[in-house]
Amino acid sequence: MKKILLIIVASMIVLTGCGSNNNNKNIKSDVNENIEEKVKDEIVTYPKDLSEELGEGTIIVSLPNENSKENLIPIIHPEVGVKIMQLDLSTSNFDNKKTSYIFIDKNLVAKGNYENDKVSLNLSDENLYEGEHVVEIIQFKDNDSSKEPITYKSAKYEVKMK
Repeated sequence: MKKILLIIVASMIVLTGCGSNNNNKNIKSDVNENIEEKVKDEIVTYPKDLSEELGEGTIIVSLPNENSKENLIPIIHPEVGVKIMQLDLSTSNFDNKKTSYIFIDKNLVAKGNYENDKVSLNLSDENLYEGEHVVEIIQFKDNDSSKEPITYKSAKYEVKMK
């Protein structure tokens, strides 16, 4: 009787182990596919020949004591040795059915549906060198980043070292 019980328990352990191992492979496979899709989706080329603003919507770059309302350019004064700072971007009146791509100096930094939102962006390395920087939001026709832009808004911020 003890042998039969021992065989049943051993069989259950072996079968449970095999089942969970297979599930882990499926989970890992799903995760890898999702990561690959996300990476493919993140590749967005900055459109050429954007010079005039298009479409509806407004963006305002905000810092703790300044913002870009009335075409003012807020100034960041990073401390020596600071590697990361935050900048807030307020959006209003964007089409929330379209994906908004946020670029800083023509490099994609974020994407999402920003109708009337406040977005915090991390600035580092190339976004914190001294000089003027351009923040842009672009929405594309048919929500396809390979098509022409239908919404284009921009604002600036400046970095001055202390």
